[in-house]
Amino acid sequence: MAGIYNRAVTLTSGAGFTTGARPKGVLLMPGDSCDVQDIYGLTIGMTSGSGVNAIPFLLPIQISKCTGVTGSPKVLF
Repeated sequence: MAGIYNRAVTLTSGAGFTTGARPKGVLLMPGDSCDVQDIYGLTIGMTSGSGVNAIPFLLPIQISKCTGVTGSPKVLF
């Protein structure tokens, strides 16, 4: 899977991705969570969990907007 993602940027609340490079995924480390909209306008809430149940979480998804962030999830290009 090398070469699929070229850059990771910290996701911020209110960030939009309607122009420029399209995001290819979202990476959440333990304790991170975010609410995003996909390219069709559907809202998706993601969390990597907390405590002993926390795991890194990578979701290959194209998003158009971020509406809420906890921690420091990354958007991958």
